[in-house]
Amino acid sequence: MDSNLENTIGSDEKLSGRFKSVSEDEGRQYSPEQMQALKKVADDLHRFNLSVTQAVDAGLKVELMRVSRYHNAEGRAWGDQTVPIIS
Repeated sequence: MDSNLENTIGSDEKLSGRFKSVSEDEGRQYSPEQMQALKKVADDLHRFNLSVTQAVDAGLKVELMRVSRYHNAEGRAWGDQTVPIIS
């Protein structure tokens, strides 16, 4: 595991380290719709990272590869879409 990450094992397993949470003060710059989307992405990524940890602990190598970049209709926002490469 990356030495910059701290892994706490348990039912509330979480990863911390190089990642920064959005504080309530910082969150005020986002609309309620944006905050809901941000929290969903964060929750989904947290679950994904736990799955990666389990796969690595089982002896697999997990790498993410960007396969596309999604742009919204206005062209002012984008997001990378990835697939895992497992070996």
